[in-house]
Amino acid sequence: MRRLLEEIQERIVEIDRVGAEEDQAERRVFDVTTGFYAEQAKAEVAGLAALLSKAGIDRTDLDAYFRIQEGEAKRRIEVVTPLLQPTEAELAQRARIKQAVLAIDPCNLVPHRSPGWKCSFLASSCGTWVNQGPNSSASATCTPAYCNNVIDISCQAIGQGPNSAAVAQAKAWFVFSIPARPAATNVWVDVWSRLDGFYITRKAGTGTACVRMDMKAELFQYGYSWASKAEVPLYVGGDTMSRLDTNSHLQFMAPVGADPFEVKVTVQTLALVKSGGSLALIDFATGAGNAVDVVWCNTLSND
Repeated sequence: MRRLLEEIQERIVEIDRVGAEEDQAERRVFDVTTGFYAEQAKAEVAGLAALLSKAGIDRTDLDAYFRIQEGEAKRRIEVVTPLLQPTEAELAQRARIKQAVLAIDPCNLVPHRSPGWKCSFLASSCGTWVNQGPNSSASATCTPAYCNNVIDISCQAIGQGPNSAAVAQAKAWFVFSIPARPAATNVWVDVWSRLDGFYITRKAGTGTACVRMDMKAELFQYGYSWASKAEVPLYVGGDTMSRLDTNSHLQFMAPVGADPFEVKVTVQTLALVKSGGSLALIDFATGAGNAVDVVWCNTLSND
C-alpha cells in the first residue's frame, strides 16, 4: 500500500509540473495585459484632462462623480449578496437530489470486483492559484472529501476613474487516481460536479463588466494529457445579477494503457471591468451552499 501511494504521488508531481508550466504562461499573459491596460488608461486620462480644460470642466468634479459610482458598486455588493443566498428549503432539496444520485451511482450498483466500472470519490490531491491586480481580488481553496470534494472560489473587480481596467482570476483543481485496467483499452470518463454560486455585474456608463467560469476535465497517463472535455458554465456581462445552480457532467472518451491513470478537474473564474463604477463579481464561496462540489470521477470500459 505504501508503494502504491508513493507511485500515485509521483504521477501527481508530474501532472503538477505540467500544470505549473501552463499557469506560468497564463500568469505572464495576465501581467502583460494588466500592464497594457494601465498604460492605456494613463494616456486616455491625459487626453481627457486636456479636453475637460477646454470645456471649462473642473477635473475634481469628474473625480467626485466616479467616486460616487465606485461607492454605488460596493453598495450593490453589500445589498445584493444576502438577497442571492439560497434558502433552507433550496439547500435541503439539493441534498435530497445528491443522495438520490449517489444511490443509483453505477459504481455502487455493480457486483463487487465487477469489471468495467472503476471510480474515484476522493481526490488524491488538489491545488489553487490566483491572479489579481489593482482594484480586484480573488480567492480559491480546495478541500478533498469522500463524495464531497469542495472548491470555494471567487473573483471581484471594481473599476476606478474614467478609463481604468481591473481584472481578477482564480483557479482550483482536483486530481483523481484511477486503478489500472487489465489491458490497454478505451475508457469513458464522467466527472459529476454541483455548481452553486451567484454573480453580480454592473456596467457604468460606457464601461464594460463581465464574469466567466470555465471547467475542464483531462486524463493524464505517462505524463501526457491524452483527452479532455471543457465547458463554460457561466459567461455574462452588462448589468445583471443572478445565481447559477446546476449539475455539470464532463464526459469524454480516451485511450489508456494497462496502467493506472489520473483525471484532473479544473475550475477557473474571471472578473473583468473597465471604467469607474463598473463591477464584476463571481462568487462560489460566500454563504452556505455556495461552492463547486466535484462529487465523483467515474470511468467505464468494456473489459
